[in-house]
Amino acid sequence: MSGVIKMTVSARTVRGFDLSQFNVVDLDCYGEPWEVWGELAKMITGETAVFLTHGHVSRSSTMISKFLRAASGIPLNWDIPKDTSLARRLGSDFLLSTLQPFQVRNALHIEHARVTYYGLLLAGAKLAP
Repeated sequence: MSGVIKMTVSARTVRGFDLSQFNVVDLDCYGEPWEVWGELAKMITGETAVFLTHGHVSRSSTMISKFLRAASGIPLNWDIPKDTSLARRLGSDFLLSTLQPFQVRNALHIEHARVTYYGLLLAGAKLAP
């Protein structure tokens, strides 16, 4: 379809992307979207609808990436329990921290046992008071 790009997304690949051509971002990384979202958030300038999917179930890891641990100030050598509530909370806190420069026109949050969905309508940077 015209205007649709499907690709393997990483923080590195989005840095070379011209996001100004798009007004909808749907980020579903089959896990944590936070590192990629952190890069995308720096690039949004106009009104943009953003959909983020945060999967927080894993059998082999702590469900909290090295990126999110570092962003949250949690040492990498700590043995973190496999607890979805902690993964959800840290993800939500990171998302809120990245929304500071924006006007959030509308927001939706849906939580299921294995995944959390966020829908946001963002306007460009907040005007100075």
